[in-house]
Amino acid sequence: MKAVRVPKIRDGLAPSQSTPTNGEVTKRSIRVLILEDRVNDAELMVRELRRAGFIPEWERVETENDFLALLDQEFDIILSDNSMPRFDGLRALELLKRRGSEIPFILVSSTIGDETAIEAIKQGATDYLLKGRLARLGRSVTQALEQSRLRRERAVAEEALRESEERFRQLAENIQEVFWLTDPAKNRVLYISPAYETIWGRARAEVYASARSWVDAVHPEDRDAVLRALTSKQMDGTYSEEYRIVRPDGSIRWIHDRAFLIRNGAGDIYRVVGVAQDITERKEAEKEQRKAAEAIRQSESRLRALVTSMEDVAIEFDRDGTYVAIWTTKDELLSHPRSELMGRRISDVHGEEIGGHCISAIRRVVESRSAETINYTLDVIEGSRQFLGRISPIVNADGTCERICLLSRDVTEQKKLEAQFLRAQRVESIGTLASGVAHDLNNILAPILMGAAVLRRTKMPKADNAILSTIENCAQRGADIVKQVLTFARGAEGERLLLQPAHLINDMAKIAEGTFPKTITVRTRFSESLWPIAGDPTQLHQVLLNLSVNARDAMPAGGTLTMSAENFPVDEHYASMTPGAQAGPHVLFEVKDTGMGIPRDVIDKIFDPFFTTKELGHGTGLGLSTVIGIVKSHGGFVSVSSEIGHGTTFKVFLPARMSALEMLPEGEIAVLPPANGELLLIVDDEKPILQVAQALLEGHGYRVLTAGDPTEALAIFAMRKDEIDLVLTDLVMPHMDGVALIRTLQKLKPEVKVIASTSRGGQEQHAHDLAGLNVNACLTKPYSRDKLLTTLHDVLIQTSNNQ
Repeated sequence: MKAVRVPKIRDGLAPSQSTPTNGEVTKRSIRVLILEDRVNDAELMVRELRRAGFIPEWERVETENDFLALLDQEFDIILSDNSMPRFDGLRALELLKRRGSEIPFILVSSTIGDETAIEAIKQGATDYLLKGRLARLGRSVTQALEQSRLRRERAVAEEALRESEERFRQLAENIQEVFWLTDPAKNRVLYISPAYETIWGRARAEVYASARSWVDAVHPEDRDAVLRALTSKQMDGTYSEEYRIVRPDGSIRWIHDRAFLIRNGAGDIYRVVGVAQDITERKEAEKEQRKAAEAIRQSESRLRALVTSMEDVAIEFDRDGTYVAIWTTKDELLSHPRSELMGRRISDVHGEEIGGHCISAIRRVVESRSAETINYTLDVIEGSRQFLGRISPIVNADGTCERICLLSRDVTEQKKLEAQFLRAQRVESIGTLASGVAHDLNNILAPILMGAAVLRRTKMPKADNAILSTIENCAQRGADIVKQVLTFARGAEGERLLLQPAHLINDMAKIAEGTFPKTITVRTRFSESLWPIAGDPTQLHQVLLNLSVNARDAMPAGGTLTMSAENFPVDEHYASMTPGAQAGPHVLFEVKDTGMGIPRDVIDKIFDPFFTTKELGHGTGLGLSTVIGIVKSHGGFVSVSSEIGHGTTFKVFLPARMSALEMLPEGEIAVLPPANGELLLIVDDEKPILQVAQALLEGHGYRVLTAGDPTEALAIFAMRKDEIDLVLTDLVMPHMDGVALIRTLQKLKPEVKVIASTSRGGQEQHAHDLAGLNVNACLTKPYSRDKLLTTLHDVLIQTSNNQ
């Protein structure tokens, strides 16, 4: 029979066309080559493909020549009958594989034995099936096409891998660094590049045979460190080491070795890859650099020692006053950063007044070749400073002078000391003048007092007697003031008398009301049963006077001056929290104003002699130092609290001198209320206060929890809120203040008992914040033991009764 090639037959739809409808699968176009001598059987195959969702473009052949002629074309799959009159499927499969084609090949036959099927699969057939079971054709074709796609992708990936490995091989074998790859599980080197033999001077075969040969080449002094790094850092991916190796010829090379981890899909370490670089030349260059740097450092050290040893600023100018060089260890004495000064004229930096003065002096020095001294004031980084400078010429070998050196010294403090010395001399002169004036006043007051005494021997109307008493009291007050002036002027210490604090307060209030501006309201507050004190009345008047004058100066626009006194037992608890305090009964004098307040940065300096924040001529800086000296000489101590815009409070504590109190055994001054094991939470950011308060309260029968900040307090309260009977909290703490803490505590437990404490001179400043909060009591720091225990007892008893 003559061989027949059947022409290509297309389906009714274009290859790219799809007919998706509800419930249907998207169509797929394929090219099919069918080896079949029966047209009907071929059409049955095509019909099954369409039913399976394919759009076949197919050709049928039934001879070997026609089959070979079409193999050069692209087909997606080949369907072949196993036995035809002039051709068979196995022969077609053999021809296909001989061509190296990867087109999927499926045998479709009326009858096929197991041996034939197995042989077809061995030769590369994708599948086989019987013509009586063509319903499986669609699934078989789908699987064959998917396997073909996977083979193609794998082939592409393998080819890419081969190309990548080839590029890697060429790179690794041509770079100067040593590339290496190891299997950490087997402690085996898988690859090492040829550069190893150049750098190490050893054969790569030694490393392949034993990884230990790599380590053996390391310098003995570096070997332990390398081994530790290999076993620790390499495994966590941080291996980067520098070490020396010893070549077979004995020469030493420096190596920088880095390693990186490669993990498998499970995340386990699969390989370790590294790069070793010869850094010998770099190390030698660094060694030379270190030598040069050390020489420079020593030179700079000697120069720095020279510059540091002097307090001066050395500046080099050219003859036009341009900055050329600056030498100083105190950059704060420069008016601008060095970079802003270099290359600029002094007149451009400081203006014509200062700059012109300096340039004129520079030109005179250049022309005369002789040094000159100048004084000038300059605004520098630390503020306005006074300088004493010496301008010296820099003379060249040929006798010319193009540059000068200004050696300048900061004399600000020296000038201040001179001013203080002059001020002290003026004070001494005033004291001498006051002594003379006091002498004359005493001469005037003496006959008045004596005359009043004489007049009292005569009978006179009651109204006249009252006038005489007024004259006598005023004269006596004048005598006391004279005595006070003499004490201040001469520094004499008067007789220590038993005094009633109320009298001191009243006397000082009268002076203030009579001499201070009417815009200042003077108030007094004291108990009728104040303990007596022993002291020099003139000096104690001086203390209250100095504090009142300071309060007056702090209220230039007016305000309120409050002077008060109260009995204040200082116990061990209070004394431990207050520097200079001694336990025992005291009288507390308080001078409080509503003025501008004292800045925090100067409050620790206010008692220093000659320190003053007032303008020149408005204060000597001796007032508060006099106060602290007098109080200490009386065995007392002083504390101060202030807040900008809210005034200042001075507290003066003086020991009480009451025989009845002194005769009582220690601890029997007052009967303190007992505790019943109540649980207290104390919140304060000052650790010493927490420690002392806890010891005091636990010793008195309370149970105490402490917290150093509001966050810790909230954590403790949240866990033990049902046990805690009362919370004592400071109002001023970092991050969260006491007011916010109290609000939060009340949300957790609305009926919580709270005592607030403050060191800001009373709770008045916090009145606005505390308004609306159910705070049971407020304490002012530093509070005494009696005050604390009494307040705790009152709050606990009061709230218990209310319940």
